[in-house]
Amino acid sequence: MLKELIQSRISVNELTYKPGGDSVGFGVQVVNTSDRFASFQIDIIPAGTEGQDRLPWYSISPDISSKTPPGTTTEFQVNIFDTPTPGFIGQMNLTVRIFAMELGDESRQLVRLILEKGTRSVPLKVQLPLDKIQALPREEVPIPVRIINPGQSLAKTIVTLRGINPTWFGDGIEKQVMVQPGKETEIRFVCTIPFGPNAPSKPYPFTIEARLIDGELSIGNGSLEILPMGNTDFKCEQPDRHLPPRRQQWFRRTTSVDYPLTLNNASNVQQKVSLEIKSASIPFSAILITPTIVDLGPQETQPVLVTITQPRPIIGRAKSVTLQTRSTWSDRRVDIQHETLDLKLKIHPILLIWWIVGIAVFVVPPTVWWFSCLNPYNRSCGHSEAVNTVQLSGNADRAVSGSGDQTIREWDIAGFDSPLINQEIGIIAKMNKAVRVMRYKPVNNDQVAVGLENGEIQLWDMLQRSDKPKVSFGQQRDDRVLDLRFTPDSKSLISAHGSGQLFRWDLNQNQSGTQANPNKKLQLEFAIYSTAIVGDGQTLAIGGKFNRLELWNWQTNQHRSIPYLKPGGQYDYIQTLATADYQPQTMASGDTQGDIVLWDMKTCATDPKQPCRVLDQWTNAHGNSPVRSVALSRNACYLVSGGGDGRVMLWPLTADGRRASNYLAGILVDQSFTPKNAIQSVDIKILKDKMVILSGSEDPQIRAKTRPKPDQLECDRE
Repeated sequence: MLKELIQSRISVNELTYKPGGDSVGFGVQVVNTSDRFASFQIDIIPAGTEGQDRLPWYSISPDISSKTPPGTTTEFQVNIFDTPTPGFIGQMNLTVRIFAMELGDESRQLVRLILEKGTRSVPLKVQLPLDKIQALPREEVPIPVRIINPGQSLAKTIVTLRGINPTWFGDGIEKQVMVQPGKETEIRFVCTIPFGPNAPSKPYPFTIEARLIDGELSIGNGSLEILPMGNTDFKCEQPDRHLPPRRQQWFRRTTSVDYPLTLNNASNVQQKVSLEIKSASIPFSAILITPTIVDLGPQETQPVLVTITQPRPIIGRAKSVTLQTRSTWSDRRVDIQHETLDLKLKIHPILLIWWIVGIAVFVVPPTVWWFSCLNPYNRSCGHSEAVNTVQLSGNADRAVSGSGDQTIREWDIAGFDSPLINQEIGIIAKMNKAVRVMRYKPVNNDQVAVGLENGEIQLWDMLQRSDKPKVSFGQQRDDRVLDLRFTPDSKSLISAHGSGQLFRWDLNQNQSGTQANPNKKLQLEFAIYSTAIVGDGQTLAIGGKFNRLELWNWQTNQHRSIPYLKPGGQYDYIQTLATADYQPQTMASGDTQGDIVLWDMKTCATDPKQPCRVLDQWTNAHGNSPVRSVALSRNACYLVSGGGDGRVMLWPLTADGRRASNYLAGILVDQSFTPKNAIQSVDIKILKDKMVILSGSEDPQIRAKTRPKPDQLECDRE
């Protein structure tokens, strides 16, 4: 018979345990009866559960004994603090297995465990099979949760997920489940991760709370990590620039040029971007980057301005240089697009070599003329700030203009065609605020009405010049006057304001002093940018913010909205309206989206039930730029427009109010120095076989062109 290598005894043969109550235990005494040193361990196996995974339900002290010599006794203490089989009530045999790895032998003892019904609810156990989850945006991510009921009664449980935005869960973050005694159930919370600034890439710790109804709370912890996704971009809309950037700076020794750059973080990660520019021809001190380091949140775009300040050679040839621009992005886990960019700069000398000869022969006489007031482009003559309004007199020999420089001026049209005639007659008046609009009094043109930035309206006598206006009046301080219209009988003046107010002023009652009580008024909910008298001469067309177009009969004080072709937002507005003097039923409109529309107002101006008919419409009249001003000839055969692209365009029309088929693209009449200098105001008059087209722009210049009528147009043929 083989000798036993391990002898063991247990302190009790039977134990009673009530789940939720105090723990119970027993002692195990182990004797090393071998002839070797050995360390001993104990394992407790409930009957019928061998090989099954179980949650901890007992503890042993010590976990493992130290190596003991032969004949030595080791004492273990077993403590039972939970049920071995959740939900079980009754008797259960426990096998106490004592073994030593060095001996290759074991000893077994039996203990009877009596499990009674618990005195209180047993806390649930929460397990997360996947406690760390990684996913990309726009993915549907299941979060599995296992709820274990170690108790002896049915568990009515509310399971809640906390720590992650609830809107990401289409089915909600709370579920109610029933868990049978000693059983477990698994549920899933399904999360759809958005892609945007509200879901940046990072770990999102979350907590699963399982609460028994009127019972205890159990918690499990996990983490959802949103992985990086998206791309970054780095671009410059104008990579090719010139030094100097504008003609007005041509003779400056040192000038600056700007490159507007755009950094776009179209990803879900936070980015810190630094810029570096190198050039073999331009020193580092001449390059200014504002800012040099940019913090970009997810889905964020920010501008960066690169300014080059460089002295130009006095004499020489134009030189082209390249500036190598590199963007360094802090998080490179996303797609980095256009990391480098070449900026081109052409540096022009003040005087080209071939100019030297030309100056001596050709420049001196023109230079004298250039710096005289005979030169229409002499900035020391004429307006010094943007020209906001222009108008031709009835016979097109004179013109008036108003500007942001707070002056109104009169012009001789003949001077724009002859270098020997000074086109500027002189300053009519100096104001205390910028001039927004200016109108001749019809027929005699013996007065002009002026609307100012501060809401004041003035009448100036063109025959008897004075340093004070004939009449000055207004209704509300600082309410910009954006348009003025004389009624056809010249007895009344209608003013339109930035506050959305319209006033009709009786000029017969406003011949002295500063009386400020209009006899008609209308309040609209949008800023009014332009008006036009249409139809019967008692109806006013109104255009303004939000692409609003309305009609107002000031005799009946009735107004109504006219459906516009495009709905407008807060940055969209109808900026200009115009009618033909001899055909007031024909109206033109222009808006900030670049649309020009021709309208037939004959019936809708007098009959509220009739719609206003569109005769013609076209987009991109000024290269995707806003249409700032339109004007119709008296016979409605020609339309002239000025736009944000700095161009003045002529549009010949047919007798039925459409663009002539052979001039659908229009005729370029004039343009400002650069496309950045918008044309602010235009006017047109027809004189027998020629036409006069007047414009004012931001550069600031007054331009007048006299040109023959276009061929093959039957609208104005007698």
